[in-house]
Amino acid sequence: MTEDFNHFQMNRLINRYLQLPDDNQLPLSLVYVHVGSDYWESQYEFIKNFIEVPLDHYVVVHVRFEGLSFSASGLRNCIEQLVVQQGRDNSKIFVFTPNNMTQDHLWVNLFYNGFSEITDEIYRAQEYLVPSVELDLENLKTWALFVGRKTTARMLGLWHMTHMPDTKDDCIVSLMQEIAPAHMPAWLRSERQYDYIERWKQPDIVPDLDAVLDWMKQPPVVSIDGAYVGDQYIKNVVGENRNATLVDSVLSFRNQYLFEITFETMTEGYTFTPSEKTVRTVVAEKPQFVYAAPGFLKGMQNLGFQTFNTLWDESYDQLAGPARFSAMFQTVQRIAKLHANQKLELYQKSRAICRHNRQVLVDWIGQINK
Repeated sequence: MTEDFNHFQMNRLINRYLQLPDDNQLPLSLVYVHVGSDYWESQYEFIKNFIEVPLDHYVVVHVRFEGLSFSASGLRNCIEQLVVQQGRDNSKIFVFTPNNMTQDHLWVNLFYNGFSEITDEIYRAQEYLVPSVELDLENLKTWALFVGRKTTARMLGLWHMTHMPDTKDDCIVSLMQEIAPAHMPAWLRSERQYDYIERWKQPDIVPDLDAVLDWMKQPPVVSIDGAYVGDQYIKNVVGENRNATLVDSVLSFRNQYLFEITFETMTEGYTFTPSEKTVRTVVAEKPQFVYAAPGFLKGMQNLGFQTFNTLWDESYDQLAGPARFSAMFQTVQRIAKLHANQKLELYQKSRAICRHNRQVLVDWIGQINK
């Protein structure tokens, strides 16, 4: 969306919230928040732009484009301090973010007040609604793990799946290979508090620090989908336009595995922002284990989806960070130790839930397209 259209859209949404005519012209400024996974980027630029907004203006804190936690990222505290320092009217501050956790901040979220009921990733699934398929029993693995950007949690998950005795030969994987790898990976950057390896140094996650770090530096993993450039789920992303064409590269392997392990984009603090990673798994009709922020599975249930708590322990959904990782992988390990026939039987028990979830997805898309 262009700057002019953003301004027009935010003006209209505030008018509707205030029960004013759509064409009423408000004194309005947009201040953009740039997000990189769970982190608030370009902080000084945001503060400078916020301070420069005239005091009589309405302000929209416009998050681009992921639903980070305002509280966990420090954004909430920053805005509250700026409001006090400048003597701003809090009732004139709005936010626009796909994060729908109302306890994360005290401002009205225009995204869920007249713009949308769900994140756009659910709507965009109509672009890759592939049909159901039968399992390829001759080439069947139990697990799948598809990794895009290399966060610490994702790389540790990949390390575990390729090293645990019961999973290392029973998992298909995809790993994005960057054209220009980061000068220093996230797990070695102490300022990246959620990713820094020191946070993850517990025996059940990192049993041998040197060995794990050495493996993460150059993981000997070949992607099953052959996607070596760019995100394996999205292509043709131009600038900040996220309305890109989705590809079904990893979906084409949905008949070759039973269960999927999903590492979401937003994983810290109060946030519920299901991305294409979760939605694609719903399209594939696969049961999944999700590393995300606390309450993520509960958020999916609130949208009408069913999770798999009748089949295995999902109490890990109450946890965050390394605690969630450990609890989730304990459940994965228990299933991995089952006999092949027991795994297949467990998968068959998940069919009704997966079909229900796909239909809920289709219903949401149909509701939006009316």
